[in-house]
Order: sequence, then C-alpha cells, then structure tokens
Amino acid sequence: MFKFKLFQYLLIFLFLGILSSSCDDDGSKNYEFFPLSVGSYWVYANSDDINGVLFDTVRVEGRSIFYGKSYFKLTSSLDSNYSGMFRYDSEFYYSLIDGVEYIILAKNLKVKKEVLIENPENRNFTGACLDGSDGDNIDMILNITGEEERYTIGDEFRIGYRIYYNFFDGYNQIESVCEKNQYYSEGIGLIYTEWLVGGERVAYSKLVDYYSNK
Repeated sequence: MFKFKLFQYLLIFLFLGILSSSCDDDGSKNYEFFPLSVGSYWVYANSDDINGVLFDTVRVEGRSIFYGKSYFKLTSSLDSNYSGMFRYDSEFYYSLIDGVEYIILAKNLKVKKEVLIENPENRNFTGACLDGSDGDNIDMILNITGEEERYTIGDEFRIGYRIYYNFFDGYNQIESVCEKNQYYSEGIGLIYTEWLVGGERVAYSKLVDYYSNK
C-alpha cells in the first residue's frame, strides 16, 4: 500500500513541478526552467520496488481562462482523469485545484532561500510518509539549495538545481520518515525526483525524453 501511494504522489509532485517561467534575480538575466508551450511534453520513468518501472508522458494540451487568469493544462498518460491547471507570475508558480489557487514553487532556483507554501486544502501532504493517513493541516517549507548536480538525459548532459521540502503545521516543523529531493534543469524543467526512507532511496521519477515546442 505504501509503495502504491508513493507512486501516486510521485505523479502529483511531478505535475507540481512542470510549469513555465522566466525569472530575474539580478534584473538582467531570465531563467527558463520550464519552457512551457502547448505541444511540449516530458517522458518520465517512475520506479519503485513494487510496481517496477512505469513510463508517463506529461503533455501541455492547451490553455484556459479561469477567474480572469490564463492557465496551462497538463495531462498524464498514466492517469487519464488528471487535468492539472498551472500558471506563473514574476515570483511564483501556482496550481488551481477545485477553484482554489495556491503557490507551489518559487521561480528562481539558483539562489538559496526558503519559501512557505500554504496548502489550504490539506491535499496530499499528510501522514508519516505524506500518504493522507491523518487529518492534520500541513503547509510546506520549500528549501531551495542552489546546489547543482549533473544529469544525463539521453546523450545530453544537464545541470539540475536541487530543492526539498519540510512540513509545517503552523507552529512547528513536522518530521516525516520520508524525504524527497527534486532537481530542475534550466531549459527543460523537472528532471529527477527521489523518495528516501532512512536514507535509502525507495522510489524515483527520472526524465528520459522531452520536447519543448518553443
């Protein structure tokens, strides 16, 4: 059960990562961490020791207007019922879920900082391994390390910037037996996610192919 839920949340966090932006940290350079446009796609290999390796293609299918704002629609080949709606501004990425918009990621991943991310609907981020098994209201503290790591995608070498989350109940940090790291690459987007339990990797999602329609 844990492994199955872990795979589900890898998929959820995958969608939280795939967005589009440019970002100014010094007023002179733009960062295209997610060059989003209709027709772009990303192919991920998702693996754990229960399900093995499952491939998922995430596509940008179109744009829609909600509450006067334009959102990109993302779909998954693994979940035909999923339709994620995302937008961005000069500082953050946002997700629209059941009519509620909330921050999910900061724009600039090259500068070390922390960002409190509210989770008003208590979605997907509770329980010992974030499996929704308790009823606590959990916010996230996004930690941007500014750390680089080199990755291979096909025959390309890319630099990824690492982020991770702590969990917060409004007063205290909540310890989870699970750890999650994500890496985003300029010009591509989310390239790698790993889940650790006791320091051991138990599941991962790795980008194996992509296309940017820009």
